[in-house]
Amino acid sequence: DIISMSYLFLSCTEKYLLLYPKIQEKIASFMKERDHKLLTLESELLAIDIIFENIS
Repeated sequence: DIISMSYLFLSCTEKYLLLYPKIQEKIASFMKERDHKLLTLESELLAIDIIFENIS
């Protein structure tokens, strides 16, 4: 029973190690997309500020 438990642990660890590059890639992709969206939002807010300054 202990042998099967250690085998199960090993297989889970191996699965994690195989998935790790994909997980790391997904995190990097998410961060890049988030940064892009934040820059877009910042640009839009700046444009709104400029419009309001011109109105008042």
